[in-house]
Amino acid sequence: MEKLVKDVKEEEWKVFRAEAAMHGLKVGEFFGYLVEEHIKMERKTGNWDNLSKRKVLTEKDAKKMKEALKIFEKGYDFE
Repeated sequence: MEKLVKDVKEEEWKVFRAEAAMHGLKVGEFFGYLVEEHIKMERKTGNWDNLSKRKVLTEKDAKKMKEALKIFEKGYDFE
């Protein structure tokens, strides 16, 4: 599967490819390795677990957003 990564500077891309080659990995494999290592590091510090358990929106925030959406929909006849 192909994916596009935007806003990578040419020099950084060259370094990334070189690092992958030095580890004997394809670029996609090296990317996966880096993600796994990052997650391991974050779990050691507790940041990953804290982030994954945290509620992003409170129930109060969600209710306010739903009310605002209803007002918006009425203004544009989406009902």
